[in-house]
Amino acid sequence: MKNDVFISPLEDFAFKQIFGEQQNIDITRAFLKTLLDIPENEFEKLTVVNPTIGKIFKRGKAGIVDIKLTTKSGKIIHVELQVTKTNMKCAMIKTVRLQNCRN
Repeated sequence: MKNDVFISPLEDFAFKQIFGEQQNIDITRAFLKTLLDIPENEFEKLTVVNPTIGKIFKRGKAGIVDIKLTTKSGKIIHVELQVTKTNMKCAMIKTVRLQNCRN
């Protein structure tokens, strides 16, 4: 169709719709398994949660990550997509942080 619009999965909105929705958890699980070296059973109960990160300091700002998940054992995974242009091509730099705390 001539009116079709392509939205890159590297766009913030599209990335969050693909990987940040509980209904797409199988896609998110497959994506994270390729990036993280954590036990397989941690992915059994992967849950999308509110992406807000609380303040560390009293006068600090709260943050919001692209995707925030919890694993079976309660570990928190923050996923933040960063895109940079390199040699006229888009390269995705993936930043995934696994935290052993509960926020």
